[in-house]
Amino acid sequence: LKRRYGSAPHAELRAAADEQAKITALRVDKLFGVSDAVSAAERRVSAVAKQVAPAPASGAPARSPITTHVLDQARGAPAVGVAITLERRGADGAFALVGEGATNSD
Repeated sequence: LKRRYGSAPHAELRAAADEQAKITALRVDKLFGVSDAVSAAERRVSAVAKQVAPAPASGAPARSPITTHVLDQARGAPAVGVAITLERRGADGAFALVGEGATNSD
């Protein structure tokens, strides 16, 4: 803990994402016998790392690590093209748009 105490928040977020991906891969492999679970986890870790990598000038993450995944239960696959809106509620109770987008094939 003392060694990591001075780490930047984005570095800690990446370390946590790395560890969570490994745990998830092991659990999936144990439950379903998925042989490429670790490589899938490594791909996810790489994607998260790109999102939370610091911007050259500020040292803060270049992109928010917030993600969403929507499953089309009828197909058992990601639901592509679902509109997503992220809003922040202010002290006055009003909502302000933070970001928006749409789900992809991931």
